[in-house]
Amino acid sequence: MLDGEVRATVPGPTTATAATWRIAIELRVRFTPGAGTPAIERTIRRESDFLGGTDPLETEGRRALALRRAAADAGRELLRALER
Repeated sequence: MLDGEVRATVPGPTTATAATWRIAIELRVRFTPGAGTPAIERTIRRESDFLGGTDPLETEGRRALALRRAAADAGRELLRALER
């Protein structure tokens, strides 16, 4: 059985001029292979920076891409951890 949760932080500026922003994703997973087998628990956090755009729509697009990039990295790491 696989049980878990995914959380993303609210994007926040990393510079005083808000030219660069950061978003993070955190995966918490508990995998129980079967009866009598100990559960495997992992917490994986990945952060990604993105540039602010010239308008809100461009900034949102860049945020979505940064979030997708962080989620893909966290997913790969989770698969590696569960394969062991």
